[in-house]
Amino acid sequence: MANLLLPSDISWLTIKHHSLEDILQTLQLTDPMPLSWNTGVCTILSDYWDTRQTPDSTLTRVYVSAPLDGWVFVFGDGIFVKDIENPIIAPKDRSGIIQSLAQQLSTVYGSIAYFTSQPRRDWFEWMWLQKGEVKRYFEWNDGELQVQGSPILDNETTLIEQATANDSVYWEDVVFEVLEKVCINPETVNQRVTKGVLATTSYGKKVGVPPQPVLDL
Repeated sequence: MANLLLPSDISWLTIKHHSLEDILQTLQLTDPMPLSWNTGVCTILSDYWDTRQTPDSTLTRVYVSAPLDGWVFVFGDGIFVKDIENPIIAPKDRSGIIQSLAQQLSTVYGSIAYFTSQPRRDWFEWMWLQKGEVKRYFEWNDGELQVQGSPILDNETTLIEQATANDSVYWEDVVFEVLEKVCINPETVNQRVTKGVLATTSYGKKVGVPPQPVLDL
């Protein structure tokens, strides 16, 4: 696949595993529909940005990639819904809920990483876990910084100092440096990317998914 769409304005998990089907079962995802990477990522983005949708539409489905060199990517926030009666997660609860799920998955699959890259909101986040242990948590959210564990990149401390001094830091590029360090940058294997699936979350099963047709590219 040429011109692979790299994730931006979106959140995702990377899970070290060889089977897409296992991930679907573990995350209780249903109704898988085969889609190419670019169409799948764009669909999840459109659920978030399409003004015709309600705010919870983005929680109804996710895109799960085919394994890329032993890593499966899961795009979308719907997997983090804990209470399908009250699906919207309060910002103060978000990191705790994500960490809880990532730790559960990491005890099963070993290595897990979570990323948010949302340059329009100046919000960037990554979490890396091994066998249930958080090795690194980093969040830059419009000037607010939270960190836990040891830096992944050698220059991470310098970048933080620059950012807090109001010098420009291209965190979006840094996200992909971290991604490549702890798992795999999909751009490096884009010729081997095959179709993944668009799948319905437990919340989507309850309320339904957006009605717009999805046309694969």
